[in-house]
Amino acid sequence: MSELCCDNNVAVIAVQEHWLSNSNLHLLNSIHSDFISIGISAMTNKLSKEIYKGRPYGGVAFLLRKHLANKFSVVANDDNGRCIVISLKINDVLTIKLVNVYFPCADGSLSYKVELGNCLGFIKNAVSVQDNCILLGDMNFECTDNNVGFKICSPVFDQLGLHNCDHLCTSTDNVTYNNVALMEFFHRPCICFRLSA
Repeated sequence: MSELCCDNNVAVIAVQEHWLSNSNLHLLNSIHSDFISIGISAMTNKLSKEIYKGRPYGGVAFLLRKHLANKFSVVANDDNGRCIVISLKINDVLTIKLVNVYFPCADGSLSYKVELGNCLGFIKNAVSVQDNCILLGDMNFECTDNNVGFKICSPVFDQLGLHNCDHLCTSTDNVTYNNVALMEFFHRPCICFRLSA
C-alpha cells in the first residue's frame, strides 16, 4: 500500500479487510504522511458481545490525499463494517459517491444470501440513480452469469445503472489479495462498477 501512496497519480485508495478494531482505526493515518483515512471496523459488534479470539477480520476504509480533506464527506457506513460510502467533490460541477465494499464469501448458503442482501439494501439506500458513483472493493465473486453472488447483485446494479468496468483495469497483474507472510495470492479480476450518469 505504501507504493500506492508514493505514486502521485493516486489520490484515493480503497482498503478492505484492514482487521482493525474501532480503537485502532487511527493506525490507518500512519501509513503515509500525505494521506488521511476514514474507516469502519467489522469487529465492533463481535467485540461488544464477547472476548474475541482468533484471527481478526473485515473492515473497510478509504485513504485520501490530505489536499482532499475538505472535499469529501461520509455519506453512510453499515453496522457490520462491510460498506462505507463517501462523497467526493471533484470540482464545482462534479461530485462522485465512492462505495467501498467487502462482500461476504460467495458460498451460496442462506446466511450468505442474507448478508449480501443486507449489503445491497445498504447500497440502495445510500446511492440513487442520479448519483455519479463508483462501487469498488472486494466483491468475493467474479462477474459471470453463473456466479451466485453476481446473480444476486445484478438486479440491484441494473436498477442503479451500475456496469462492470473490469476492462478499465490496465494492470498486467490483477492481484486482488496479496499476503506475503502467509504466501497467499488470489488472482480475481479487479471489479469496479460505474453508475452511468
